[in-house]
Amino acid sequence: SLRCSGDHTHPGSIQRQGNLIMINAQMTDNETDKVLFSKSFQGKTNDFLELQKQIARNIVVELQIAFNPNGIPMPPDAMTSNPEAYNLCMKADFAEEHNEIDSSISYYLQATKLDTLYAFPYLSIARQYGNKFINNGRPEKILAPMDSFFAIGKRLDTAQQYSHFVASWLATGHGDFDHAIKEATNYLAKRPGDARGVRVIGRAYAQSGRYNLASDNFIEDLKRNTMIQDEQL
Repeated sequence: SLRCSGDHTHPGSIQRQGNLIMINAQMTDNETDKVLFSKSFQGKTNDFLELQKQIARNIVVELQIAFNPNGIPMPPDAMTSNPEAYNLCMKADFAEEHNEIDSSISYYLQATKLDTLYAFPYLSIARQYGNKFINNGRPEKILAPMDSFFAIGKRLDTAQQYSHFVASWLATGHGDFDHAIKEATNYLAKRPGDARGVRVIGRAYAQSGRYNLASDNFIEDLKRNTMIQDEQL
């Protein structure tokens, strides 16, 4: 069983100053007294509904990590209550697989209009603009929308999971390989079972000329994908 607890001096409290509100949330296992989740959130009283959604999404992810630390927590793309927005993201993924980048961006944009708090499409648009930047001679005009969508997505990604992956992807495109590896490592720390984290580290190592390390990560990526295929069979 679980309990949410706190008083004025311990996590679990709510403090208010003017139109600012600070919520300290803590969830504890009633039988073992182990703290499963503890984090602070800050927002404005006129944005209270948005703050509630952010807290709920973060708690869902943290609980999955607590109860299944070696598994893959719910990805950001599953964190929407709008099935059509989720479906549009699936269409965007399919378009990307067929190198239809503009169509992919269009689907993601439609998803953001249906659910303005949906982090995944914003971050995915930033990643797609990163691809366009690399594949089209690095035009400066692409950087502004890429950075803007990433900033929005990172703010909405309260669990700070997929934003690490996209940050690593973009850093590799900019040639900042050490930062790319750091961000991918942060991503893997939160989603240890996701092969994409290993893959993006391998990508950064390969493009920085560290081919032995790249090979190790690509082999690990292959192993993880093989295990997933075997489980599906």
